[in-house]
Amino acid sequence: MTFVINVLKKIRKIYSFFFNEVGFFNGNINYIINKAIHRDKYLKRKNIEFNNPKVLNEEKFKEYGWSEIYLGKNIRDKTLLHFENLKKNDNGSNKSHWKELFKNEKNLKSYIAGELLKTNIFDFAFDYFQSIPMLRNVNCFFTEGANNRNYNSSMNWHKDLHHKKLIKIMYFVNDVNEENGPTNFFDRKKSSEIRYINFPDYFSDNDLKLQNLKFDFEKCLGSGGEAFAIDTANCFHMGSRSKKDRLQIIITISPYASTLYPYKSFIIDKDLVDFNNLLHDNYKS
Repeated sequence: MTFVINVLKKIRKIYSFFFNEVGFFNGNINYIINKAIHRDKYLKRKNIEFNNPKVLNEEKFKEYGWSEIYLGKNIRDKTLLHFENLKKNDNGSNKSHWKELFKNEKNLKSYIAGELLKTNIFDFAFDYFQSIPMLRNVNCFFTEGANNRNYNSSMNWHKDLHHKKLIKIMYFVNDVNEENGPTNFFDRKKSSEIRYINFPDYFSDNDLKLQNLKFDFEKCLGSGGEAFAIDTANCFHMGSRSKKDRLQIIITISPYASTLYPYKSFIIDKDLVDFNNLLHDNYKS
C-alpha cells in the first residue's frame, strides 16, 4: 500500500510539473507565450510618460519584490458595509458566502477595479512585466480565528508559479497584527537563497528551519485601509494562520493571459472580463 501511495504521489508531481497552472513548466511556457504575443506592443509604449498618482515605491518593489501600497480607506469602508449586510441577512443555512465575500459581488469588484485604475499600479505593472497587465482577480476572504489549526496548503511556504512575475496586493479590511494572521514573506533577494523543498508544492516551517537560514521573513502588519504589494512569484510566502477573525482583500495583477491551451491562465474572474478588455485596449499600440 505504501508503495502504491508513493507512486501516486510521484505521478501527481509529474502532472503538476507539466500541466498544473502553478507548475513550473506551465508557468514558464505561459510567460514566454505572453511575452511573444505582447512584446511589440510593449516596445511601442515603453517611452510614454504615465501621469497617474504613484501608490507604491517602484524602486523598492523592483529590487526587493515588495512595497507598501496606498489605496485609501474607501475600499475598506465599502467592504465592511457589505460584511455587515451579510451578517444581517444570514439565516445560517448556507455558509459558503463567508469563505469568499466578493464571489457574487460584481459591483464591489468593479468599484475596486476603478479605484486601481485611478492610480499608477497598472502603468507600473506594464513596465514591470514588460507586457500588458490584467486584473486577474479581486477576492475578499473571511478567516475565522482558531488556536489549534492544522497548517495546510497555502498556510505553508510556497511561490505562485503561474507567471514569472506577479503583483499581489494584500489589502487590510481589519487591523492586522500578530494575533489575526499576517501574511509572512521573504523578499526577492532572500527568497533566491532558499531551496524550494517539495517543489512545486508547499513546504513546512520545519523544512524551512532545516535550511539554517541566517535571515528572517517580513510580516504584513498594519491598520485597516493599509496594504502591501508583493511579487508572490518571486517571494516565498505563506498565508494566514489567524487566531482571531480577519477580513482581507487579495488583488492579483498578472501579465495578460495567453489563450493557447494547455498553457494558459484559466482562473480569471468572469466579472472582470469587460474591465480587462478595456485595460488591454488601453495598452494596445
